Amino acid sequence: MVQENYGIIVDSGSSGSRLQVYKWQDPNELRVNTDDESILKSVPRMEQEESWPMKVSPGMSSFADDMDDLWDDHFKPLIKHAQSIIPESKHEETPIFVYATAGMRLVSEKERNKMFKTVCKSIRKHSKFILNNCDDHVKLIDGETEGIYGWLGLNYLLRQFDNYYPDRHSHSSFGFMDMGGASTQIAFFPSNETEVERHSDDMFSVTLKNVNGDVQEWPVFVSSWLGFGANQARKRYLKSLAKTLVDDVDYDPDGDGIIQLNDVCSPRGLKLQEKYDGKVYQIQGTGDYASCMKSIYPLLLKHLPCQGYPCLFNGVHAPMIDFQRDKFVGISEYWYTANDVFQMGGEYNFMLFNEKVINFCSSSWEEIERNYKENLYGENINLELLQDSCFKASWVINVLHEGFGLPRIDLDENVSEDTLESNDQEFKHIPFQSANLIEGAELSWTLGAMLLFAASQINTGYSEAKQVGIKPSKTAANVAGKTFISPVPNSLFYQEDEFSGLGLHTLLLFLTLFVVLFFLVYFNKVSLMRFKHNGFVDSISSIFFRTYHFLQNKSAQLYHSKIRKEKNYFTEQEIDIQKAHLEEGLLSYSNARISSPNHLRTRPSLYNLQDISDINDNGKQVQNSSSSPNLYKNLVSSRSNISLPNLNTYNNTIRKSSSNLTDFKKYHQLAGSFTDLSDKEV
Repeated sequence: MVQENYGIIVDSGSSGSRLQVYKWQDPNELRVNTDDESILKSVPRMEQEESWPMKVSPGMSSFADDMDDLWDDHFKPLIKHAQSIIPESKHEETPIFVYATAGMRLVSEKERNKMFKTVCKSIRKHSKFILNNCDDHVKLIDGETEGIYGWLGLNYLLRQFDNYYPDRHSHSSFGFMDMGGASTQIAFFPSNETEVERHSDDMFSVTLKNVNGDVQEWPVFVSSWLGFGANQARKRYLKSLAKTLVDDVDYDPDGDGIIQLNDVCSPRGLKLQEKYDGKVYQIQGTGDYASCMKSIYPLLLKHLPCQGYPCLFNGVHAPMIDFQRDKFVGISEYWYTANDVFQMGGEYNFMLFNEKVINFCSSSWEEIERNYKENLYGENINLELLQDSCFKASWVINVLHEGFGLPRIDLDENVSEDTLESNDQEFKHIPFQSANLIEGAELSWTLGAMLLFAASQINTGYSEAKQVGIKPSKTAANVAGKTFISPVPNSLFYQEDEFSGLGLHTLLLFLTLFVVLFFLVYFNKVSLMRFKHNGFVDSISSIFFRTYHFLQNKSAQLYHSKIRKEKNYFTEQEIDIQKAHLEEGLLSYSNARISSPNHLRTRPSLYNLQDISDINDNGKQVQNSSSSPNLYKNLVSSRSNISLPNLNTYNNTIRKSSSNLTDFKKYHQLAGSFTDLSDKEV
């Protein structure tokens, strides 16, 4: 029976921390226990049950001034929940990662590092999960990394990483958009090969491995905008209202210390108080959608200079997005606002969505409160969220169309009316749609991060195999100093020799014994000659030598019986023997436990895609046909039962990938540095 591995990721965002536990079959054992080509030629299959995710609020950043409660009020329930899910025998084999995102990027570096140390110390104290190095396991990830993780999670759920063959060079993917409270991201592989080549310096390179060891490489453009999330954009907008006031004019004739302002991006009659620069502002909504769109357009900062064309916003240029061919899925705020307020999650239709936003914004706040009490909005919405819904919906429209350039009209101009009337999704190209679930699985960037980790555990047995991870673009490396992102921390690396396999603690023990023995021997010869007849020093030395040999033997037994067996790696001698057998025809590649250089995949392809689950008229998931494989079993979320609609067929356009991408840097096998972890297990 193939053993199961577990991994834990805590997503510490601006609104709260969410625990995600994932499980997958050990890929190295799976490879030798199955002949199923659909498994061998795909990435590891991740599993998650509905009850596993757990969220606590507020966000970790809210504890910056009260770190004493960070464990009891925030992380304790998360860790206890993880301990109840994972078998106790697996706790010491399960790594845990706490990755902070947008909200913590707004906290000062000093306070952030102090919080990270507190979290690391607490998890170590109260659990046995693997957390060897705080800097590796508890850290802030930048927006680009979060965006790529999201892109990985999305395309995993849509089976874009399955059934890859080394001799096929075409593949497609879905673009990923995410809008949180503090930041927004986009990540996509352009369908136009010319754009990939023209922007090669701006493309990140993502490397995965199939269970059989074949390598997948994906060039991905990614960008993140801190301060452009829905909540931060709202704050910037309210500040802009106050900053436009003339300095020498008295806007408080009553002398009550409150300045009256109108807000065109809030429902009529809604009154809120905001503080800015030491002043109090009474803000009253007027519900003017057209004026709102004009007011928030400058927040995109499209007037900033760009290094090249095309330019998105805030001075960021990107490959041209061809919405006639490219397909995008948006999560978080793209989904919540559209679904919870307007019941329009899924396929995006500008005309219908725009009309509903206009009606909502022009409604009185009393009417909205009445509708809320009558349960006319989604179950996940509350009055506080409804206060900002007019602005958030307008901001989503602004970012999609003015920021990313999504056309407002129907793109299917070349499709006949008969085809459109038939509502046959096979012929309908959907450039953008929002989602929270795909086939019942929550779409989260944490899935992509753990997928990358699971793929990094695949042992090819070939010393020069490409390392799984994310290589930054040349621009990101040169300008921002970004380096290769390995899914496996330095603390989990090991040297491929027996001594290092004994572990750091055993090494330190041996060094300590050596120092003690050295001084005993020296002391014996120089200072205690008068005791040579009574054998006192000889007895002490004998005890230490016997203890040393006993620990050495026990450590070696433990290493060979468990650690080395579990790691399932090959020594250089074993690799040379298998290579010789391959050359002499005594062993076939299908039976070999190492991979030939000629059999390493350098460019993935996409064929034989299976349809994902169908969606009925009510947006509910329908059982897959018996021919469709269940790729990740119980990977589900507890937030909603609505699955991503209209993704049951894939575009027939096969895009040719770039062939001139630079190779990854080879990482030397040195202690404490990146090494080939292809044979490392969780």
